[in-house]
Amino acid sequence: MKVKSPCKNKCELDLSKEYCISCQRTTKEIENWTFFSEEQKRKIIKQLKLR
Repeated sequence: MKVKSPCKNKCELDLSKEYCISCQRTTKEIENWTFFSEEQKRKIIKQLKLR
């Protein structure tokens, strides 16, 4: 099953410019989302809940 991006189209970086306040992904995760495998995306989604 294809993993959807957690993007909420309200991009705003935190003060350290490391995370998006809206979706909680790091800038590297955002930049590379389309290159990640479905397995990697699922892992990221699970990690988002802990951030």
